[in-house]
Amino acid sequence: MPPIRLTYPPPANEQDFEELCLHLLRVYCNRPQLELYAHRGESQAGVDIFDPSGQQPAIAAQCKLHSISKGLRPADLRAEVRKARSFSPPLDFYIIMTSAKRTAAAQQAVISLNAEQRAQGLFNVELLTWERIEHLLQEYAHVASGFYKTLASESVGRLEQDLASIRESMSALGQTLSTFPGGSPASPATLIEYAATGDQLDSSGLCGEFLSNSRDLVLWEESMDGPQGPVALFRHNDDGSYVRATTDLNHQIPYATRIRATSAGGLICIQERAGVSYVDPRLATVTRGVSVPIAEDPIIRSEVVHPTEQMVVLGTDYGMLVAWDWVENSVLFRRRYFPRSDIIWMTALAIDARNNLLLFVVSNVLYEVRLTDGELLRQRSLGLPEETGRIAFHAQDDLLAVGGLMHTRLYKGRIEPTLLWEIQNPLPLVHQICFSPDGRLLAVLAGMGLGGTALMIVDVRAGRVVSRHGQVWPPKSMSVNRWLGLGIRWVSFCSISDLLAIGEGGRVGIYRCPVLK
Repeated sequence: MPPIRLTYPPPANEQDFEELCLHLLRVYCNRPQLELYAHRGESQAGVDIFDPSGQQPAIAAQCKLHSISKGLRPADLRAEVRKARSFSPPLDFYIIMTSAKRTAAAQQAVISLNAEQRAQGLFNVELLTWERIEHLLQEYAHVASGFYKTLASESVGRLEQDLASIRESMSALGQTLSTFPGGSPASPATLIEYAATGDQLDSSGLCGEFLSNSRDLVLWEESMDGPQGPVALFRHNDDGSYVRATTDLNHQIPYATRIRATSAGGLICIQERAGVSYVDPRLATVTRGVSVPIAEDPIIRSEVVHPTEQMVVLGTDYGMLVAWDWVENSVLFRRRYFPRSDIIWMTALAIDARNNLLLFVVSNVLYEVRLTDGELLRQRSLGLPEETGRIAFHAQDDLLAVGGLMHTRLYKGRIEPTLLWEIQNPLPLVHQICFSPDGRLLAVLAGMGLGGTALMIVDVRAGRVVSRHGQVWPPKSMSVNRWLGLGIRWVSFCSISDLLAIGEGGRVGIYRCPVLK
């Protein structure tokens, strides 16, 4: 298959190159607050771009305009990393962006550097050569258009030929693409496919959630703030196949960022920049709930649905939690637990229904909140400070899973948590984590835009990875942006069977869970 390439010349001077890198990183890292750091001639500790907001994980970048025909010397990479170690506050990710070409020597140097950095508990290093920067310019076309006003007809023609070849090849082969780190196989075991559905929706960002007490699925295209994307119900047939239901949920829900099933069969729909809605079990009536912005907070970063009550708790990007009763359509409490100026994302939420508690973790500190009124009851450290992505709680076994920046940890006991095991994440930062209904399996989906996404399934009792998954499927209508944006978006356990749904880009794959010995 021919490569997908659009050709862009590097900027002619360092100032323009830094501006280009800045605008790309703002969207690549989802950090619109990134800024250029210091002026030329000042001490910069190897940093040209930084995040002044203090948001975690801490990200900074170095921009090196270089001859496109040559690679960076390993010694130059080591020198920049050595300088960045002195940057304050300490970094979690350090990105070196260069107009140099990709070379094996530079890549091996990055591998060696990251091994040394991990051993010392220091930041992760990523190298973006000009080839990778060109890919980012293709993915974020609005950035490219601001710096490159025209595109040669030769490049357009080549792109069209490439896309036609992709469509033909994928149609003929029906193959998947691997997004697992380094292209490694999905080891130590692969999931056994049961069925697949949703490819007719022609989306590159499909997610799928099982309805409660059902094998039926609701599918949606992950969308942050519109435009309209498909939201559809797929019914499970006796032969194991799935067929799209005649009910068109797009009439009730024009688009969705995330959808959660309630215990009674309804749906909680999150439009993270608009608000939250509830769809009744008949999928006929929609109740519009809390709207965004909430007390000036512009984004709903996370949510957790009560396992038995008619309540969902929302976490914002400025340290606030909001509890909403969807039947009474009333706010039960709304509290800010950190100063708004701290910019604390409330992403790691769970509910302990037996004790009527909301649990959340920030920087590896566990907080307990009374669900009736939001009163903060206690807090305790779980160890050294670390960015926390998501958490999950299994009440029956009193197990708390904490998905952090580099590791996922399992604790026994809420009052005096005891660490049972620790497993390295397949990629930095967990953005979804959930127990199987029986509590024997834990699904961990990780990746923060710096290298894709990857899923691992963990045997909870043994503390070992039993399956890894990193395959994605292209949509029917392929484009460069869709190609580069493919990734695993969602995972959902079925509550009445051993099925597991995985959003794989252009489809939702349904698999049988690994059998534990």
